[in-house]
Amino acid sequence: IGISNFKAWQLMKCLQISDLHSWPRVVSAQYQYSLLKRDIEYEFPDFLLNEKIGLVVWGALGGGFLSGKYNPLENPTSGRLASAYPQAEYSWERRNTAQNWNIMKTIDEIAQKRNATCAQIALAWLKKQNFVTSILLGARNRNQLQENLRAVDIDLDEDEVNALSDISCLSELYPYRFVRQFGRQSGG
Repeated sequence: IGISNFKAWQLMKCLQISDLHSWPRVVSAQYQYSLLKRDIEYEFPDFLLNEKIGLVVWGALGGGFLSGKYNPLENPTSGRLASAYPQAEYSWERRNTAQNWNIMKTIDEIAQKRNATCAQIALAWLKKQNFVTSILLGARNRNQLQENLRAVDIDLDEDEVNALSDISCLSELYPYRFVRQFGRQSGG
């Protein structure tokens, strides 16, 4: 059984009901996750690992933004970002931000150093996240698919993973900041 885009409490409720009735449990969860969208990190990594639920990532390349084919000074004229309505998760309006261009700069530096594509580096970072079990590739053609699959052969080193993680990190929200700070002090 798999779910997609549930809130953490909803997924926990599904697990409770399944356990109460001895029904099959949810074993996979599909969420948007990438260097551009790391929001699930607030609730899900420890939860999914603890409950033995595999994460199936969608939006791994941010609607194509992480492919490296876009320019901040030019609105896209083709592809997902060009056709998405402004409120869509993968719209140009959501992707064309200073923070996302800083992320792309770091990706591009690593890609050039490794003679790889930006898409391959973004996918290789996802592979390094211990709670990611599968990545859906939204390739639009055979060439994109073959290029993306080459990310399997890229093993980012610790410095590269840290550089990408640092540039794309989430802001610390309460109560997560509080738990991280005081949980460590109290041994929790």
